[in-house]
Amino acid sequence: MKKKFDYSKEETLDAVFNYLTMLNKGLKNRQLALGNDEELVECLLPDQVALDISAEVKKSTGSLSIEITWDVPPSEEAKMHAEEKAEKEARKQAKEDKKRLKEAEKAAAEAEKKARKESEKAEKEALKAKEKAEKEALKAKEKAEKEALKAKEKAEKEAVA
Repeated sequence: MKKKFDYSKEETLDAVFNYLTMLNKGLKNRQLALGNDEELVECLLPDQVALDISAEVKKSTGSLSIEITWDVPPSEEAKMHAEEKAEKEARKQAKEDKKRLKEAEKAAAEAEKKARKESEKAEKEALKAKEKAEKEALKAKEKAEKEALKAKEKAEKEAVA
């Protein structure tokens, strides 16, 4: 935002000296505040400035111009804007990270659920296989007992005869 201060007035040489002394103090402190309450132009000055002085004397008048120019350092407003932008980007990144975290947690929960189902399925299959093996073992035992009983009966018949 452009700010401008203009001052033009006929003054005594002592008043001009006092005004330039005030400007000198501001230059020394690298900070100028020019204007009044309604129009105040504040200038933060860098270490390096350009100085242009010109003097001219004509038959009936003379003039002295002093011009000081500089590159404007980033203002506090610009710094705040940059900080706000960085904070906004950080919030956006945090939101994206949170979303990715939720997606990862959801995927992990689904994988855990799937693994649990597969484990339960494997346990059921193992239980069925065990039950089947126990049934087959029981049948084999019953068959062996029947055969042993038949063999005993046959042996007893043969012993009686």
